[in-house]
Amino acid sequence: MGCRGCGVLLAAALVAGPALAQTPGQGDSPFTMAGRVVLDTVHFPLLPYRTHGLIDLNLRVAPGAGGLPDGVGLDFGLYHYRDNAIPYSGTAAFAALSFDLGPGRLAVGAPRIAADGLRRAPLPGGMEAGLHTVHITVGGLPMATLIQSGDGAPFWGLRYDTASGPFDWSVSATRSSGPSASPNLAVGLSGALGPVRVYASGEAFRDGAGWGSTMVLGGQLPLGPEGQAGSMTLGAEYARIGSGGFAFQSIIGYGTFTLSQRLSVTASVLRIAGPVFASDTLAGVAVDYDLWNGVTLNTGAVRTASSPFTLYTVGLSRTF
Repeated sequence: MGCRGCGVLLAAALVAGPALAQTPGQGDSPFTMAGRVVLDTVHFPLLPYRTHGLIDLNLRVAPGAGGLPDGVGLDFGLYHYRDNAIPYSGTAAFAALSFDLGPGRLAVGAPRIAADGLRRAPLPGGMEAGLHTVHITVGGLPMATLIQSGDGAPFWGLRYDTASGPFDWSVSATRSSGPSASPNLAVGLSGALGPVRVYASGEAFRDGAGWGSTMVLGGQLPLGPEGQAGSMTLGAEYARIGSGGFAFQSIIGYGTFTLSQRLSVTASVLRIAGPVFASDTLAGVAVDYDLWNGVTLNTGAVRTASSPFTLYTVGLSRTF
């Protein structure tokens, strides 16, 4: 699937979004969709324009719907990333049956691992697809998803989701069916401590270099009613990946100011630390405008400490 496929799925999302993007238990549809579709065009001086596509979606079939037995649900997922300049593309697909078990729900098959989908910090300049390789480098994408997007082989296993107090918890144990045969153990949580929304995830995996791990820890503090003019959200996130004696880590701080129900501005600074040649600081500003039905026009600019040039982007996104 290339960027043409990204555009087709984005167009489908614009049409199907109102019917599918419902809170479970609301509306008449037995199907719910969550995730994000992004297309970024990036310009860097002296280089040709680059197009990046990112699709990260989940589709849930409610228990008993679509011919499923009572109490049995079905979860599908798709991750796809495309960079037309390298060129590079990677795809991972997920599917699992789910059942009520004790105080939570057990998914069996090829589920997303528990560390997937928790990250919330915006990348500098709003370049979620344009800077996705940076996001991967510092451990923001689970290694299981990265491995699967490379060899196309699913991770088979179990995932369990439950709630305790103010937190939603998930744990998973999976193993790649591909050449790596990589085992993976993961945990994730999200919730609130007073006014602060917090999230964290951890992943242990084995690859050709031995055992490694990823970790993400972040929080957000809303100031004022979200989505209303004059409100702000402040946030920070730490991410780390380590494997084979090497480690990359990053920390990002950001603030989003809502100018109107359609228009917002985000400023962010990302510091990456790793081997000497890979350490850098990125600072950016992003402007997002809701065009129609949740389809957002994203524009942004990024500067890095290692370069005198400015990176510019314009793109479209849709969040479910």
